[in-house]
Amino acid sequence: KKLWGYPELLFQWEWQLGKILKAQWQKARGQAEQQEAIRAYGRAAGHLETARKNYAGTTPTFSKDGENFYLERAELLLEAAKSARGEDKQNLLKTAIDSIESRQEAGLRNYFQDECVTEKSQGGEKRLLQNNEVLVYMVMFGNRVELIWKFSSDNDPIQQETSKCDSCKDQSLDEKIGNFRKEIAKETWRSDGSSGKLYNNLSRLFITESFQETLINHRNKIDTVIIVPSNELLRVPFASLSVGKKLNFNGDKPYFIYHYAISEPINWKLSGTSLNNGIDLEQDPALLAGLAIEPQMSEEACLQQQSKSVEIVPGDSRSVCTKPLCYVGKEIEEIGKVIKNRTTLLGKNFTVGKVRNVFENNNYSIVHFSTHGYFDQYSRNDSWLCTHNRDETLTLDKLEELLQGKKVKLLTLSACETALGAELGLAGISVKVGTQSALGSLWSVDDKSTSELMRSFYNYLTGENSMARALQKAQLDLLKRDNFKTPYYWAGFLLIGNWQNN
Repeated sequence: KKLWGYPELLFQWEWQLGKILKAQWQKARGQAEQQEAIRAYGRAAGHLETARKNYAGTTPTFSKDGENFYLERAELLLEAAKSARGEDKQNLLKTAIDSIESRQEAGLRNYFQDECVTEKSQGGEKRLLQNNEVLVYMVMFGNRVELIWKFSSDNDPIQQETSKCDSCKDQSLDEKIGNFRKEIAKETWRSDGSSGKLYNNLSRLFITESFQETLINHRNKIDTVIIVPSNELLRVPFASLSVGKKLNFNGDKPYFIYHYAISEPINWKLSGTSLNNGIDLEQDPALLAGLAIEPQMSEEACLQQQSKSVEIVPGDSRSVCTKPLCYVGKEIEEIGKVIKNRTTLLGKNFTVGKVRNVFENNNYSIVHFSTHGYFDQYSRNDSWLCTHNRDETLTLDKLEELLQGKKVKLLTLSACETALGAELGLAGISVKVGTQSALGSLWSVDDKSTSELMRSFYNYLTGENSMARALQKAQLDLLKRDNFKTPYYWAGFLLIGNWQNN
């Protein structure tokens, strides 16, 4: 009773109690111990939310504790759901999903060091899953992944599956994912190459046979998969993962992207509202800005200069801004043909001052930046986009300030030669600046193929295509080209936030 009025202490007390009860349950496997542990974690969750709302800021340790707590609670609930049945099982899975979502939000708050960042998502009506969509959570616990998925109808029960990494005896799953990410982001990568075994193992781990069968056999034709990965899995290029023979029965469509459009919202809660207005390329105002090379030179001369450029000089991340982008001018020109109401800032006109001026006088629904970018893994303060003036970058904080209250529907980051290495930064950018959707790349991408993908994406972005479907079709267009077939060129692109286009 002495702790009432101190929710942060009550949280720690109940969490520790939950840990003890959880350990007792794991030893005795008794129903009573399990239920007591679940109740203790539930009380701790309530105290944690009260503490967060009562204090404008919390200590870094306390904030990190929140992430760890929500993950532990989700693990306990998912384990309990495996032996439960009927309504009890569904309630446990729903509560586990809530804990997973809370952990994602806590991760964003910690990364941006902003307790209010998760309150900036635009309001509207609650978004509903459509008949052609499936929502799947993928959460990593050590060397296993828990999958939880649901369809649009309440008549379809939430399903779960535990996918274990059987090949993780010599190396942790986290290390394997890191190695896979490095390999597949190379132009020369092949599925039958030296990393082929790793690729196939991870594909089976994430896109399980059971999950594939559920999609194939569902009464509705599922064509869109909405993946909510835990923070550790944001770096996985799901579009490039291989599928089984039931989907790839002719052997000519091995990648997941052949069969399903993909979106990766940071969580459902922050993406689960709709403003009921899709993108209209005839009417919606757009800002198209790019780091076009000046003075203009031939494609051959530009590529020659590009090949001699150093991507990043050690100790000077902004040195990447001097590396020429040879196809930005053409990209902006082609996109401008399908977006009628546009403002264009290219080359020397692409400065922080001019970007600020146009935002002060206009409300843009579409904001497209074709430029290098750098997203620091540990510091949001060193995350920015290059502009024409090398010593002047467009930081995340500046971008947030400019977009405040603007109700941007789509923020596109194209031709970012430096990979958006902090995956949480890329995933959270639409949340941070308050846009409905963000499109960007996980790794350093090819200038020419990116330009072509972006042109295709906007061409497909009509009323009949969702944003996820438009991106899928643009990726498939590249796959048809012999010189762009490898995942390096198309698999790194992620659509974050709203995937629909009503």
